[in-house]
Amino acid sequence: MMYFDNAATTYPKPMPVVNAIMKGVTVFGGNPGRGGYPLAMRSSAKVYETREKIAAMFGGEPDNVVFTQNCTYALNMAIKGVRTPFCHYIISDVEHNAVYRPVYKIGSYTIVDFNLPATTPASGTPATTPASGTPATPPAGGTATASGTPMAWEGEIRPETVAVVTTAASNITGVPLPLSAIHRVCERRGVCHIVDAAQGAGIIPLTLGEHANIICAPGHKGLYGVMGTGFFITDGKYPLDTVIEGGSGALSLMPDQPPNSPERFEAGTVNVAGIIALGAGVDFVNRVGIDRIAAHEQHLCRLFAAIIRS
Repeated sequence: MMYFDNAATTYPKPMPVVNAIMKGVTVFGGNPGRGGYPLAMRSSAKVYETREKIAAMFGGEPDNVVFTQNCTYALNMAIKGVRTPFCHYIISDVEHNAVYRPVYKIGSYTIVDFNLPATTPASGTPATTPASGTPATPPAGGTATASGTPMAWEGEIRPETVAVVTTAASNITGVPLPLSAIHRVCERRGVCHIVDAAQGAGIIPLTLGEHANIICAPGHKGLYGVMGTGFFITDGKYPLDTVIEGGSGALSLMPDQPPNSPERFEAGTVNVAGIIALGAGVDFVNRVGIDRIAAHEQHLCRLFAAIIRS
């Protein structure tokens, strides 16, 4: 089979990932954080091992790795977690609806608006759209290089801006955004920078502090895990409110969620087998090397383009 859908999910999975799924069911079948007996403790330790691997890859702390169902859940938790009663977001005009829709939805229960700065070279004035309106049409002409984005976006930051949300790379064009430059603007202005790494994690280097304050990613794409897995990792600089409550194994009598991460954000039982497989996927990426993976992907893109042009 000639498979052309890796941007949706990578396939086939490396055999260590497949084997990890089996071990997740047969060896680590206990519910982590729900008991002190050996099987549950083994599961907890194995899940934490994957937290450590992700933290090492993205330059963070294991306790700041929060597992989710997918990248969309992670983005919802990060975007809605920083909201205030009156807030303003900046998102690019090439964002996935996993970013646009949560920002738009916030406007139905609080006062919020957002800007859509264009990322094309023809962008003279960044497009601005209130949450209750219709997205502005990006300027026509040119290829989206996003080269002028940081300078254009800094002028859009307001006192009530709570977050700048940018994709690592467009899911439509594959064009990467200049995350380091955008992040420097956010750091200078004291604004949280959330990165949607659905098309970047495992393919381009991403580090907390250099590229983002919060990185959201799926487990099943460039990290070669299985579908139904994802996470966000935060540097802890910007406190997050909860989006989903209940279902914790610790401090069960508290009316509020446990105060500490990751338990505060992981409501209910996590996907143990999927998380263990994600750890095997991270090992695979580290073993092959992000640079080699990116170079191979670029080679395939050039080859494909040459064939369809001929």
